[in-house]
Amino acid sequence: MSDTSDSSDKTDDRSIVSANRRTFMGAVGAITGASALGGSALANDDGSETELSGGDSRSGDAHNAIVVIPDGAGQAHISGARYLKAWREDPEEFPLNITPDGTSLNVDRAEQIGGMSTQPDDPDQLITDSAAAGTAMATGTKIYSGAISGIGTEENFTPVRTILEAAHDAGMATGLVTTTEITHATPAKFASHVPDRGMGEEIARQYVENATVDVLLGGGKHHFDPEEREDGEDLIACAQEQGYQYVETDDELDSVDSRKVLGLFGSETDRSTHMSYYVDREYVGDTDEPDLVDMTEMAIETLSKCDNGFFLMIESGRVDHQGHAHDNAITHEQLECDEVFGTVLDYVEDPSTPETFAMQVADHETGGMSLGADAYDMDWEAIDNIRASLEYLDDAMDDYQGTDEVAELIEKRTGLELSYGELMDATGGQLTDVLNARTQMGWSSDSHTAEEVPAYAHGPNAEFFGRYFDNTEVSVGIADVLGLEFEPGQEIDYEYQE
Repeated sequence: MSDTSDSSDKTDDRSIVSANRRTFMGAVGAITGASALGGSALANDDGSETELSGGDSRSGDAHNAIVVIPDGAGQAHISGARYLKAWREDPEEFPLNITPDGTSLNVDRAEQIGGMSTQPDDPDQLITDSAAAGTAMATGTKIYSGAISGIGTEENFTPVRTILEAAHDAGMATGLVTTTEITHATPAKFASHVPDRGMGEEIARQYVENATVDVLLGGGKHHFDPEEREDGEDLIACAQEQGYQYVETDDELDSVDSRKVLGLFGSETDRSTHMSYYVDREYVGDTDEPDLVDMTEMAIETLSKCDNGFFLMIESGRVDHQGHAHDNAITHEQLECDEVFGTVLDYVEDPSTPETFAMQVADHETGGMSLGADAYDMDWEAIDNIRASLEYLDDAMDDYQGTDEVAELIEKRTGLELSYGELMDATGGQLTDVLNARTQMGWSSDSHTAEEVPAYAHGPNAEFFGRYFDNTEVSVGIADVLGLEFEPGQEIDYEYQE
């Protein structure tokens, strides 16, 4: 991977908000303003209606619910995003502008702030993975790490109903949006049931065969591609036969005109895994992926056309991956997530929008991130100047010959001029340590931690989450505000394929 792109023509991420925001809000306002609040049908472009399964008898205070999950984000991640934004807004005033009256994030707009537990169902294990944490959030029941939406053990695994499935059964439209593979643990727990999160091909099969999710946007094309699936099944074609419009670029996403969408994105040269990190999408090039804000806008606009409301989960999934990698660019990723939550709140607060509940909460913390390591100072200018992920830099360094070329690469992508000793460490496999020493961002773990995570809620029943609560209460609170028939841990008669 040679670094030949020029970041000068890339959009500055000091302003992540989409240029189409006003158009988006106007379009959604027209849709929601014209829709009757009863019924369980999707209005088609030709004037006909497509009936949804389930009924339309709901008595909750909200018509829709949107959950934003910054996977792996603890309080330090939120604070880091705030500090980076404050630096960008006024470097001369920083850090004195980090006050309630100074720099604000979109999470500050939430009506209620609380905290959530994260532990799994394991007497010997306090620290969870995304599968177990998400299963608790989606089903109201805890399970062992690695399991997706069930109860019991790996040898005696029983699927249980999720909050998304309850919404679908009630005639609501549903959506899952993520920057990870769409079959990754967080989206998977809302609409699939497997004893092992590694069963990506089976998760993809369940998505397509069950068709309980109307909008599916993320990475991971290989789990749907007949040339890469072990069984050779063409799940993309199967989805299209079920009425899904298939897209895999940002331009194709902009042209969506269907009520059921499967979007599998990635770089132009590799669509087989997760979507690119935010800084790589914005500055490195070699991608035709949409931003998470764009995916969120498209999902809301599409799902809003359902008269009976919708349930939408949006995951900023690569926050977790940068926590594992100890990547300073994590604050850029977290800021994109905050813009996503801002997009959601713009929709919620629009006068023409039916009552909508929204919340942001992580499933767990990753990396033991700290804002400060071995000194009292942090270099926020250096953090702001990051224009590539550690993953990209590590790959690019393999193609460079000599320390001069490596030094040029690092200066171009981080703004840092490394000393000879730092350069030797960087080329010797210690680039992560070099960058963290320069910025003074600290980490205590290569994995997840047992930290409680902050929660932000807005709209009807937001006060339910304005306290310390268990992760099993997320689905309970959402079911209540939507008026859904939902019982935590309800076993379902469902057979998964090994």
